[in-house]
Amino acid sequence: MKRKKLSDSVAEEILVMIKNKEYDSEGFLPSEQKLLEKFEVSRVTVREAVKTLEVRGLVKRIHGKGILVVDNTANVLIRSIKDLIATEGTSLDEMLEVRDIVEPKCAEIAAIRRTEEDLLVLREKLEIMESCQAMDNKYYDADLDFHLGIARATGNTLLSSLIEAYTSYMRKLIVSTPQSKVPIEQEFHYHRNILNEIEKGDSEKAAEKMSMHLSATRLNVQTYNADKSLRKESKVMQTKKQY
Repeated sequence: MKRKKLSDSVAEEILVMIKNKEYDSEGFLPSEQKLLEKFEVSRVTVREAVKTLEVRGLVKRIHGKGILVVDNTANVLIRSIKDLIATEGTSLDEMLEVRDIVEPKCAEIAAIRRTEEDLLVLREKLEIMESCQAMDNKYYDADLDFHLGIARATGNTLLSSLIEAYTSYMRKLIVSTPQSKVPIEQEFHYHRNILNEIEKGDSEKAAEKMSMHLSATRLNVQTYNADKSLRKESKVMQTKKQY
């Protein structure tokens, strides 16, 4: 069994300190000197441990001041999921499957926990979608912000972080899939229906309306991909006939 590096053990101990809020009012951990005395290790070991935590985005070394605790656990999660999507080549079906599992539940919880401030954000994004003259960047941004707004309305940081992490991927998906000339919201009112149920506090209906919206999205993408494959096959056949 591979033996754990001393610096990794120190990094874990520093994480315990962060969890126990053992830092000053400005968010700085004890000095490097105090840390090496506390853990009875060398300065090099402490620096390696701090570097490990810096890479993970949990602390930041400020020249002349010390080691600052960075309160961005959610950002670390978001970046990790983004890296996973980028490096593992997450498929479209996998992404749509995640949405089918997570977002109806977000709508369900949001209907119970949403605040008036949450509703104001959702109404603002919906108004943009309903007033856009075309499926443009303004529409796409409002669409994705609407879904993220629902996730944030759950009050669950993990849920909102997960959805924020795959938002940029979903934007590419939406933009790459041909849409109708009339903005979808003005034709089918998917987001309006979801918001209506959230406003009423009907969690079951909110989840149902979200599922309907996501099913329509999946169908639209599948139809486009099928048409794309047929066009590609037709082009190949025409090329063969020329020879």
